Order: sequence, then structure tokens, then C-alpha cells
Amino acid sequence: MTTFRSLTRVGAGVAALAAVAATTNAVSARSSYPTVRHVPTGISVNTEYAAVAPDAAVITLTLTDKTVKGLPKVLAPGWHTFVLKDSTKDGRDVDFIKVKATAKSYGVKQFKADIAKANSDNGATAAQGVSDVIKHAQAEGGIAAPKYYAGTHRKLMVNLTAGRTYLLDNTSDGNGPENVSLCKVSGAATKVKAPKATGTIATYEYGFRTVHLQSGTHLVRFTSTGAEAHIIFAAKVPQGTTTEDLQKALSDPNAQGFPPGWTPWLTVNPMTHAGSFVAPVTFAPGSYALICFMPELKAGPNQGAPHFTEGMSTVITVS
Repeated sequence: MTTFRSLTRVGAGVAALAAVAATTNAVSARSSYPTVRHVPTGISVNTEYAAVAPDAAVITLTLTDKTVKGLPKVLAPGWHTFVLKDSTKDGRDVDFIKVKATAKSYGVKQFKADIAKANSDNGATAAQGVSDVIKHAQAEGGIAAPKYYAGTHRKLMVNLTAGRTYLLDNTSDGNGPENVSLCKVSGAATKVKAPKATGTIATYEYGFRTVHLQSGTHLVRFTSTGAEAHIIFAAKVPQGTTTEDLQKALSDPNAQGFPPGWTPWLTVNPMTHAGSFVAPVTFAPGSYALICFMPELKAGPNQGAPHFTEGMSTVITVS
């Protein structure tokens, strides 16, 4: 059965594409997809990113199957660098979720209940669970870090704002126990300058904008500019792969894992509007598929269907 986690961490399982395709066919009953509205260049690099100050706040999070160690109960507002120390077999994810100031009664118990719904095998139930979380909180994003992801480093930089922030941690295949940690963000802001990102990947309805992505290891800013929550999954694909090839692979009900030559590269976990963080990414020269597996949250015939059914998939070239 396809769960919310298997959609958002599609790279973790070889049968994920088949499961997603089956769900898409059952929920949306579509055989063709709209044109992908992808803008590969044309927006300027955000100039707010100055060099990282020498006194950058670095926090090491030790991830286990039972708990997250190292997250302070209180952090100052501002930029923090989180380094993931993971000794588990397959790797775990981290998501930063900021509770809205208006949701003062949104506690850990209700948050865990909503996340449990979000992991339901039923698409509509999963979509409702995600909607309930988003109603009360801002999904800042995070990274899936299975150990076979070629482009992912176990580090990310997050600009924390005053209030309550949940750190959600799960296995990268979504099947393990989930750990929820609460951190209060308060006090005087850090003096850490924002990291200087050389590239950007932004999401919107329903596409991706990429700016100045280069081969090698660089800091990349991930951000959500749309009204809906989105996910960024990237896989390196054979040179010459087209968007049409990608759409065909995603809609194939008989798919058994990834097509030949696909290499899972990175996954950015759900980000809602204005969610943003910076992380180092290594790109090899070549072609990459960008796909959003976020289920549609709005009620209707497509509720629960992944956003690639709305055209949110494309192929980009990194040189």
C-alpha cells in the first residue's frame, strides 16, 4: 500500500514508482498530463545570503531509531547549522515544522495524531492529516538522508524564528518509528549571517524554478513560493531523457522500481508557503529529473493524487 511517507520518500524503495503510479491511476484516472511549467532560469539569486560568520551556531543531532539526541530545548532565533550524525542502517529524515503563533493549543499529542493520519494508506485520510498539520504549522522543510542518496550531505542550515518548532524524524522509507522533539525558539537572535547559496531550487503550482545549479558541491537554497505544500525529489537520469519520458515512467502501472539508469539524488521534505532552508548538495554534470510527490490536499476527485499528475515533473541539465 502507498503511504504518505512512501510518496514523500520515493527514493527509499525500489517499488515506489510502481506504487505511486498505481495510486495515481486509481485516484486521478488520468492517462496524460498537462505541460510542465518549468522556468529553468530568469530569477535573480537572492542577495540576502552573505558569508557564514565564523561563530556559526552548529548543532549536531544524533539520530537513532528511538530518539534524537542533541537538540536543545531552547534555541535563539536566527540561523543554525544542523549536522546529522546517523548510525542507523538505512538513514533517517529530519523535518522542521514551526507551530503558528495562532495555534497556541497545538500540542505534541495532537501533532503526533495528525502525523499518524498523514501516514495512512488511504489517500484522502493522508491528505486530511497533512492538511491538519498545515492548518496549525509551517513546514520549513528538511532532508531525507538514506545512505545511498548520491547528492545529499548530512547537513542543513535553517533560519529559526521565535515560537515553537517541532523536529520530526523518521526512517527514510517511512516504516520506522517516528520521533518528535519540541524546541522553543526565544531570546536574543544569533549574530550568524545567512549562508551564501550559489544556487536555488524553488517550488510553485505546479513546477520548479532552478537558478545557477552547478556541478560540484555547493550550497543550494530550497524554497517554496507557491500557496500549496510541495516536495522536491531529484534523480540523475540518462542523458537525453525528456520530460515526456519522465511522465511516461511515472504513469506506467507496471513499473517495477526506477527505470534503468536512474540514480536517486536527493529529497527535500514537504515545504509550505515561504518554507526555506539551505543545504550543501553535490551535483555531477548531467540530466536530473525533478518530481513532486506531494499528495493533492484539496477535496475532489484528485485528492491524494501526487502533484506530478498536475504536471509537476521536469528534466533539467546541470553543467
